Amino acid sequence: MTRYTIQHNSLHLEIDSLGARITKLSHAGSELMKPAKPDLQGYNGMVLAPWPNRIPDGKYSFQGIAHELEINEPDRNNALHGFVFQREFELIEKTEKQITLSCNLFLTEGYPFKVKLILTYLLTDEGFQCDVLATNNSELDAPFGVAFHPYFNVTDETTIALPAKKRILTDQQMIPIGTETNQLHNFRFSDVDLDDCFFDLNRNERIAETSIESTNQNLTLWQDQAFDFIMVYTTNEFDSVNGPEQAIAIEAQSCEANAFNTNPPFLRPEESFKGSWGVQVQTP
Repeated sequence: MTRYTIQHNSLHLEIDSLGARITKLSHAGSELMKPAKPDLQGYNGMVLAPWPNRIPDGKYSFQGIAHELEINEPDRNNALHGFVFQREFELIEKTEKQITLSCNLFLTEGYPFKVKLILTYLLTDEGFQCDVLATNNSELDAPFGVAFHPYFNVTDETTIALPAKKRILTDQQMIPIGTETNQLHNFRFSDVDLDDCFFDLNRNERIAETSIESTNQNLTLWQDQAFDFIMVYTTNEFDSVNGPEQAIAIEAQSCEANAFNTNPPFLRPEESFKGSWGVQVQTP
């Protein structure tokens, strides 16, 4: 495993070659994302592919062929968050403020598809940006989804504004069973307890924005049209280096939980998925 560092103005980013995981993002010495420990730690900073969220019982059927995946969420009996976070990425290119990494996704059992994932992390005058390119190098169609799992600093008084019109309802396995109108467009961190997926996003010039406003720091998380879903998870027990802390995970997702079984997003041979998300920084 290799750790890479890039910097631009007051922004500092660290990436691990294992899983292309974001381990640190700071601005003028202040954390924007929660620093990641070596262990899973709630999938902090990890890339979730080739599926985000959950596949119940680790089973899905794609184009008439049944597949079975490893169960890595045993309490709910789900296959959770793909497997790319366990894969070593190859360095393609690195400059002072940009880094590009790649990895081939393939599992003999469960995901017998050849998808090449290329991630470019970039620091700009506005903040942080991640560009995603996934290409199906198989001779058959390949199901594919991707998400990212950063945690952010919050206090009781932090306010969050979500651009979503709808929220997904789930069962005990956290698998979608329906939808409802989203009533949480603006809320304080202390007023909610969330582990929910939202969709049908309001957009401005194809970009959906979620804001996190705190006393000393305002962040805008943006995602383009490739990412139609936002997963929000709140916790008062984030396992930081200083002990339990408050945190919120806001995850850009290309598809919802169990999408491989319900409405499979897929790439045809030689077809590519392209998408971008990022964080803009404003200091009050």
